[in-house]
Amino acid sequence: MAPVKQRLPHLTLSASGLSAPDSFETYRQAVSTIFDASLDDRQEHFQVHVDCVQLGPMLLSQASMSNGAYRYERSMRKVAQAGADAVLVQIILAGSDVRIVKGEAVISGPGDVFICDLTRTISTSAKDCRNFTFVFPRSLLGLPEFDLDGLHDIYLPASSTQAKLLLAHVRALWAERNRIALPDAAMFAQSTVGLIASLTANSIDDDVRQAHAAHAEIARVQHFVDSHLMDAELGPDMICSRLGFSRSSLYRLFEPLGGVASYIRDRRLRRVFRQLASRQTSHRKLAEIAFDTGFSNIPAFTRAFKAHYGVTPRDVRMLAEAGNGWPVHLDEPIDGGERLGHWLNRLGRA
Repeated sequence: MAPVKQRLPHLTLSASGLSAPDSFETYRQAVSTIFDASLDDRQEHFQVHVDCVQLGPMLLSQASMSNGAYRYERSMRKVAQAGADAVLVQIILAGSDVRIVKGEAVISGPGDVFICDLTRTISTSAKDCRNFTFVFPRSLLGLPEFDLDGLHDIYLPASSTQAKLLLAHVRALWAERNRIALPDAAMFAQSTVGLIASLTANSIDDDVRQAHAAHAEIARVQHFVDSHLMDAELGPDMICSRLGFSRSSLYRLFEPLGGVASYIRDRRLRRVFRQLASRQTSHRKLAEIAFDTGFSNIPAFTRAFKAHYGVTPRDVRMLAEAGNGWPVHLDEPIDGGERLGHWLNRLGRA
């Protein structure tokens, strides 16, 4: 007798039989580890249905929401409280929504693709919409940090070849989900992520694309910066001296990224954020983390942190302690009976 194949862990969330408030509350709680969701009106027949499978380190779902105007957002407070070092991809199948992409409102349509970095902010409002959504750890892309930083607020219109290819791939994957054996799940997840990486190579915004022209030189400086963030002397002079750049050439190289000093500050702030929001470093004092990341003036550091993230360093630590910890991930299959929120809560830990 042939061995029975283990099916992929799966979950169905359906609240269509409940009243609108109860139906939406079921949905809100399920996605609360990733988004803050709110209902914009009090329509009586709000319906939500989500089918989700775990494909190795990836969650793949088809979701349908109707009969109610709603909003889901991911603020920096949410990132701190329930962070996930992960990428979210949504493909619109029917209906429409409105989302903020690079500071501007974009009205979606069937076939449109949106790619978001869950360490960044997201804002979307919708009424009747059906979509494919999948989430996977950023580390699965195998890209350097420079490239990963560009994978946010990417919009592939339905008319583009990239969007058509990705939709065809995900449709096929979804159709075969009940025939994919558990040991093969990671392979299919990796092939999907590889396709995303290749299709978005030319979709990064103009500033980042300009910087790619000098990618090797920038990558050399970035590696040096990340290796010396603890050094309080790190700055343009140190980089020029150690790597042989003139100040003018270094400034010109980093102009598309907002300047070298800004880049160093942002890298330091990101490292501090990750440590403050991680349970693994919850025993360390805030000042100790700041000093170890190259900040020698705590009041100036606190001001820079709040200006960058919209919350104070202490807020991040308190939110992380009150929330589910950060980062989190999918490291092994979960039984199908676990709720969607528990799955999402485990995304992104490297």
